[in-house]
Amino acid sequence: MDAANWALARWLSDRGKFELHLIGHRADTILEKAPRVKFHKVSKPFGSNLMGFPLAALRGSRIARELAHRGGRTLMNGGNCPVFDACWVHYLHAAHEPLTSGSPGARARASLSHALYLRCERLWLPKSKVLFANSQRTKKDILRHYPVEPDRIQVVYYGNEGARFHPLPESERLEIRRELGIHSPSSSKVAVFVGALGDRRKGFDLLYEAWLSLAQQGPSWDASLLVVGAGRDLDHWRARAVREGMASQIRFLGFRRDVEKIVGASDLMVHAARYEAYGLAVQEALCCGLPVIVSEEAGVSERIPKSLHGLRLKPDFTAQDIASRLLTWRNDFDHFASTAQIAGQNLARRSWDDMAEEMTRRWLENSPS
Repeated sequence: MDAANWALARWLSDRGKFELHLIGHRADTILEKAPRVKFHKVSKPFGSNLMGFPLAALRGSRIARELAHRGGRTLMNGGNCPVFDACWVHYLHAAHEPLTSGSPGARARASLSHALYLRCERLWLPKSKVLFANSQRTKKDILRHYPVEPDRIQVVYYGNEGARFHPLPESERLEIRRELGIHSPSSSKVAVFVGALGDRRKGFDLLYEAWLSLAQQGPSWDASLLVVGAGRDLDHWRARAVREGMASQIRFLGFRRDVEKIVGASDLMVHAARYEAYGLAVQEALCCGLPVIVSEEAGVSERIPKSLHGLRLKPDFTAQDIASRLLTWRNDFDHFASTAQIAGQNLARRSWDDMAEEMTRRWLENSPS
């Protein structure tokens, strides 16, 4: 389960007054065993999301009909099920055409998946009585693409898991860097990228080109880049970094379960996504006290104060634009570091429980009939 769905389900489960049904391919193991929680596991043939999607839609619609006869309420994610009580839009397929690398077969599967998800989104999403958007940007995208009245869309921002994402003591930050094999002087800085390598939407290709151009300027560029994420292109990027002499500056860490440690030990997050309905990783980095380079069109940018706008990227940004923001950050490091600490403290005040309580209240205030 992703963080937002997990947070809402956990909050509902902890209240003890809801009978909670979860439908999907997998769920948090603690939630599965919780009292009054029923997990309806849906198979995913051959591990394929594309093949599992219609099975989940069928199971979800059947269970929703059964529960509706008992006064139950249903929340679907995006356009993934023909249930029209409430819809939570984390990502809008109509807002972005996927940019997939890899073999022709991989690109064909991505294109087919997008066509299926987009068709279901068009058929089912506009029929929901109430829609929850994770940002004003997502709300605007819904209104741009679908015939939905504005007052049916409510924006509910994500929360933060304070136990995981918070500023770390300097001694702990240095220890984590040593564990990662970073032995550069304390004056050197560390940036981090978190995202799938193979999904060009995440923009690592642009970040790599920007980093390469700065490294070619000589020793004046003293920062290191940590890349957290797996994907079909991981080996390609590792090989290219070695071939172009960048292996000492760009370290590929692959998939990690301790992202909060790596982010907390860094000095900057670069989030070069071409489309981002929200951008939870950016919020988590800010809560750890890091300034962020991110598009001004990403939903999370709505929550970034003007004092950090000097690092935001304009629409249709290029590798050169990213390099420019990296230099801006490095040349005014202390300012952005202190400003990010304040911004992160403000964001961290909103917990996942706050989000879940607000969303549930708004959801139950809207009658499904």
